[in-house]
Amino acid sequence: MRVLSLDCWWNESSVDYYAFRDPVSVFDYDVVIWDPMNTPGTYGVEPFRETFQGVRQISEDESPRFMSDLSRRKQEFLQFVEMGRALVVFMAPNVIVSVHTGERETSGTGKNRHVTKIVESVDLLSALPVEGEFFPGVGYEIAARDNEFGRLLSKYSERWCYRAILEKYPGRPLAVVKGTDKVVSAVTHNDRDGMVLMLPDFVDPEVEDVDAEEENADGGSQVDEDIEDLLRWIKDLHSPSEELPRWVENFSFVEDLLRAEEIRQLEKRRQQLLLEIDKKKLEQAESDDWKLLFTAQGATLEHQVALAFEVLGFEVERGEKGRTDLRIKWQGKKAVVEVKGVGKSASEKNAAQLEKWASEETISSGMPPKGVLVVNAWKNLPPDERVQPAFPEQMLPFSVNRGHCLITGLQLLAMVRACKSDPSERDAICASIMETVGTVDGWDDLDQIFVAAERSELAEADSAEV
Repeated sequence: MRVLSLDCWWNESSVDYYAFRDPVSVFDYDVVIWDPMNTPGTYGVEPFRETFQGVRQISEDESPRFMSDLSRRKQEFLQFVEMGRALVVFMAPNVIVSVHTGERETSGTGKNRHVTKIVESVDLLSALPVEGEFFPGVGYEIAARDNEFGRLLSKYSERWCYRAILEKYPGRPLAVVKGTDKVVSAVTHNDRDGMVLMLPDFVDPEVEDVDAEEENADGGSQVDEDIEDLLRWIKDLHSPSEELPRWVENFSFVEDLLRAEEIRQLEKRRQQLLLEIDKKKLEQAESDDWKLLFTAQGATLEHQVALAFEVLGFEVERGEKGRTDLRIKWQGKKAVVEVKGVGKSASEKNAAQLEKWASEETISSGMPPKGVLVVNAWKNLPPDERVQPAFPEQMLPFSVNRGHCLITGLQLLAMVRACKSDPSERDAICASIMETVGTVDGWDDLDQIFVAAERSELAEADSAEV
């Protein structure tokens, strides 16, 4: 089996290595392996460098060469597969590059004359002889949908990494993201036994000293054995054993029918489990959002504080830009809320800002509102390390004299969890916020909010034993 590698370099002597841009023809080979992620770099494009609308740009000198090579390889790949040979691609999300068209637009005259070089975006994967939709997604949790590929996944688990999700693809799936139906590998054959194989990336193993790689019994490196195994599987996949004719489907054994029903039921259960998993993941995401009350700042914190007051039973109105963060109302009583996430303790400046909003509200409505200052203090520290006060003594007289209620993000979180557990707590909590002058008492017992560390470790140990 003659193998050509384009922009993919291994330590395997049986493979011929060239670049996508090289003039070497694919027709001398039985299998072509291509890694499109490496191709832009062969045209002088630095990896991960974005130079035009978030897209890597090929220079004006190299652009004509690139477009010519792309057109040539596109025709070659199509004819190559039609001839019954195998094209293997380590899939990546759409590899978009920006190329110069050679056209220019001129504006202005004299010293004000300006020439604009016209560029366009080109998808390198348009060279593939199949159509599909490939979206970004990187990870290592891969589950096989093919027994032989499953063997390779298991044997070389540290080497496989998917870089794209195949939303639309030709042929049958070979692998998915573990626990989902998101396809990361697929294969298709045409009626001439031509094959297009779309694989996750087969990354280099982590070796501290390449010269010191362990050798196997035959004197070759482990990397050589990995590649030989992969190439052997590609060959077998390309030339499978003779398939049964279509009419044989009309002749089934009794156990075939029973097995088909079992498969159908298992697939049904799998879909139900996936839906339940997605539901639990959504619940977890919503739960994690509440943790923003003791980690976030700015608009993110303001949004979560607003949701918290709604859960407590307040009517909430977002403030106008440049004005108070929130207006809340409960049983006809109104309050303005200033929200801050700070790396240290709150300050008198925060209370002064709140008092400014309260004064403006008094002028506009004629009724003085309650001032509520919500501060996520010491936001960069874990909750159990926040030993310094959130509201220092020197700021308390200013706030107390003006009737402010001072509450931390953690206290607000504790109140929210209490109301979710027992909605009858709402009125008492709302009344407490509207009546408190100075710092809110209580609601700061971490064991009432979080699972104690020792209990978490015990639960993990129990789970491991199961």
